[in-house]
Amino acid sequence: MGTLPCGFPGAATAARLLTRSRRESTWLSYSGKLKRWIDYCTVVVPSRGFPAISPFPAQRQHVLAYLGYLRDEHRVKSGSLQQYLSAINSWHADMGLEKPAVGHVIQLLRRGFGEEQAEDDEEEVVARRPIPAPVMARILHLAQSAPSMLLRRAATASVLAYAFLLRADSLVRMLHRHVSFDVDGMSIKIQTKSKRRDRAVTVRRPGQDEVYFLMRQWCSDLRGAPDSSLWSLGGDAEERFPSPCLGKWFEDCCRHLGLQPPVGEKWCGHSHRSGGATGASAVDASLPAIARFGVWDHLDSVQPYIDPTVAPTPAALLFFDHLLKPSVTAVRAILEQQRQRSGVTR
Repeated sequence: MGTLPCGFPGAATAARLLTRSRRESTWLSYSGKLKRWIDYCTVVVPSRGFPAISPFPAQRQHVLAYLGYLRDEHRVKSGSLQQYLSAINSWHADMGLEKPAVGHVIQLLRRGFGEEQAEDDEEEVVARRPIPAPVMARILHLAQSAPSMLLRRAATASVLAYAFLLRADSLVRMLHRHVSFDVDGMSIKIQTKSKRRDRAVTVRRPGQDEVYFLMRQWCSDLRGAPDSSLWSLGGDAEERFPSPCLGKWFEDCCRHLGLQPPVGEKWCGHSHRSGGATGASAVDASLPAIARFGVWDHLDSVQPYIDPTVAPTPAALLFFDHLLKPSVTAVRAILEQQRQRSGVTR
């Protein structure tokens, strides 16, 4: 807010709104990453006999040295480096300065980071893969017959995330009032990081199928208050679940069913979104239909989630048949029947 004096009309509210521009989870993530950067500048560097360096504004060579230090620690994986860099960059951008942790040389160091990590332990280098539709079909069956409520919750949450192409953070924040049913299908209202919360995002899944009946039964059995978490088993409206819960719940399901990915691959929480998009694509759902249903802003954003080599399966059709357009021939026949009944001739 610059040099505005205390009590300047609207200044305090503007500062509060600036703070609210990021979700609480983002602030928490940034704070932890920035603490590590500040500790490096003010504690680690002096402990090695050098003068402390300024965390802000940061110099690029210091950021490069910091990445080298993280590599020496062997505690941070190459795939997690972006979180550390984003915290530093956002801090500078928010204060009107150039981002110090960007550019060609930063990318080169990150690539070298990954190369060394792979040489150290090839067994840890695995590819994150979309969850196959047949795997999710088995978890759907588990959700219908799970021996415990904990396992039933884990399976039901996994099915909902897959069937609606949800991000983990959107899934865990869902409340009972966000889910509704009618004779024509079910709808969910979701909160997604790509949309502001003052803009409602409602996704509809037409028809009554296995997913519809599973979710209707879950909501009926839990009978939670409208503002209570969809995943709370204790009736506590304030219970909150972190995003990693989805990955843990999915792992619990796979462990119970004896399922595991091929060697060199892994399934995780975000694999629900890519798995659903890939399953829909496999049964020939159009890219615009997948993007609209999965709440992607741009078609280009969808493509990295899809593995076009995956073949169609009955399980994929079970989950995403609703995204397919009916045959034009069949629709034309219906139109002709309507014309005949109304006496219209051509």
